[in-house]
Amino acid sequence: MPILEISPHLTKVYRSFDVDDWKTSASIAAAVEISPRTARKHLLALTEAGVLEQKDLFPGYRFRLIPKPSPAARKLIGEIEAAAEVFGEE
Repeated sequence: MPILEISPHLTKVYRSFDVDDWKTSASIAAAVEISPRTARKHLLALTEAGVLEQKDLFPGYRFRLIPKPSPAARKLIGEIEAAAEVFGEE
């Protein structure tokens, strides 16, 4: 699993998902008020870490939470949730 620096933006991107909720990077960027480039960076990192799955659809990729993440991905999810609490996210 890649090493991720957990930032407030990463926690917001992760926490913007609901189960079985497919989203585009543009919708994530707008929802959490970050640049599209930053959203794509965090979505790619979460996908590579096994937290999100990606579908290549026209006109852009769609992402959602993996229903049954690996133990390593579950550990990362726990770290993201703990960081969100430290950052003061509700």
